[in-house]
Amino acid sequence: ETSKGTFPLLADIKEALMIRKESQRRQREILGEAYIETDYVFTFPNGRFLTQRWVNDRFKTILSECGLPPMRFHDLRHSAACILYSNGMGIKELQRWMRHGKIEMTADVYLHISKEREKELADGLQNMLSRAPKSKDNFIDKKSKWA
Repeated sequence: ETSKGTFPLLADIKEALMIRKESQRRQREILGEAYIETDYVFTFPNGRFLTQRWVNDRFKTILSECGLPPMRFHDLRHSAACILYSNGMGIKELQRWMRHGKIEMTADVYLHISKEREKELADGLQNMLSRAPKSKDNFIDKKSKWA
């Protein structure tokens, strides 16, 4: 149930989808009855849907051509989650965005704190501590056996 939903379209994405729709309309006109009608947005020129294997193989080829390390197409979903989280999206918002039924899925499987984020957190902690009063009386109970 949580996997169903809609998102507001970003203007650039909407424009790209409208261009794609127009491209499919032209292909339909050119191929006539040979065009395979589907509800898919991304298809081969004849309208046939793209198989998962084809998408994965093409993705690997593009990565290789660009000199990038191999990765799975699905890893883009993990990357998007990490980028959104690192840029301030809350864990609950991210769970909803990712359409996860349980927040544990989002937190444990999809979120990996980057080195940059770890440094930001450490810097934030340092800033908090540097603003704290320097007196040891604020940190140590004089009656404590550890004082």
